[in-house]
Amino acid sequence: MYTDKRNQLVVFPKSPPLVPPNLLQQSVRNRITAAAYVWRSLSPEQRANWNLAATRARIKIHGYNLFTFYITKADDDTIHTIERLSRLKLIPLFED
Repeated sequence: MYTDKRNQLVVFPKSPPLVPPNLLQQSVRNRITAAAYVWRSLSPEQRANWNLAATRARIKIHGYNLFTFYITKADDDTIHTIERLSRLKLIPLFED
């Protein structure tokens, strides 16, 4: 939203990008896409554990967002803290 020269309010539902995405933006978007793909491949029990862990740890995000954070940042220490608070095992994700 902005006001033009005639003091009229101009509203765009979405402004078009001025430049194409750079390599860093593409990398981040690709990691988020990969995280969504892996989330869909988890069993319903594993997804429920991520949701329950977020609730028990009193984090104000959904389990999917917590999972996406873990996949994109690979911050094992944070996830281990959440596991300790929630008393749930979240990683390793896949068992042999």
